[in-house]
Amino acid sequence: MSSRETLQSVDPSDLTRATMDNNEDVVGSLPFPMSLDKEAGVRTVMCSGCSTVECYLEEGKTMKRCSRCKGPWYCSKECQLKDWPKHKPDCHKVEGPGITQFIEAITSNLYTSTYLQLYAAFSFDMFEDYCDDNPPMIHVYLSIEPSDIHDFFAIVESAPDPSKKIEGMVQVTGAGKNTESDVLTGMRLDIWRKCVPTFPKGTKPFFIHFTCSRSELAWDCCIPLTERVLKYARSSPTYDYLTPEGEAEAPLDEDIAIQYLNNLIRADRGNRFKMRTDMTQFDIEVIRGLIDGENKSHAVKMLKRHVFSHALYAPIRSLVANPPA
Repeated sequence: MSSRETLQSVDPSDLTRATMDNNEDVVGSLPFPMSLDKEAGVRTVMCSGCSTVECYLEEGKTMKRCSRCKGPWYCSKECQLKDWPKHKPDCHKVEGPGITQFIEAITSNLYTSTYLQLYAAFSFDMFEDYCDDNPPMIHVYLSIEPSDIHDFFAIVESAPDPSKKIEGMVQVTGAGKNTESDVLTGMRLDIWRKCVPTFPKGTKPFFIHFTCSRSELAWDCCIPLTERVLKYARSSPTYDYLTPEGEAEAPLDEDIAIQYLNNLIRADRGNRFKMRTDMTQFDIEVIRGLIDGENKSHAVKMLKRHVFSHALYAPIRSLVANPPA
């Protein structure tokens, strides 16, 4: 069966059911504006030149990021010039919004950050004991894919017209955690020491190491695991969702937390979370790479793993597993 026949055999109503779960009503009813600032301190932005954390800057001063790659932050022009020899080899012009814009959006919003906190809580069993001698760190990989699953399948089938704009959205296509034997680098420990005092007493801070399909750069941040989230996790909640096969239910764990986060972003059709952007040619090539046996890029590898982990993509798994010659 050709790729066109495979995709045309998919019932569009099944795809709609898979993308229109209860989250859409939830997103529409969320009270905005609301952010972590009210209950969990401030965002963690550190100067790449001198390691100063933004909250320690003089009143009126703010961090500025590299305008070319939209990656590292600097507290002054002097720090940017000082860091340039080290940053230059990795600085490449980024098409579309940079990784930091999406990271700020996903970590500063109360609703989306809750599921990153839940992932950390379940991954490290942070419900009772907590040792800050070796801070826990999770790894999160972000990709951009079409907000409409029909567009995703259409791109797999054939390359779209370059002149056509396709709305994209952020999705977490990979997540993991540091092992007990992993030791944080000196710079990360420095971030830790500077950030922990800014968080409310009783919270359990943890690191998030972000990487993104659009950039070779990485970004670290430190956010607190709040008692509100821990209380919710201890209540043994279940996750109700729709798949192409019908309704399903699962107990909340680290994998379900990421799935719920992705569905929450997908259901945000009004872009209240600010995690939507136009698809770039690079984003499209990553999706096309799913059926290109020669494409061994890390971005394609992560997306392929994502496709085989979530029921939403079940209609194209056989095509991805056995791409046309």
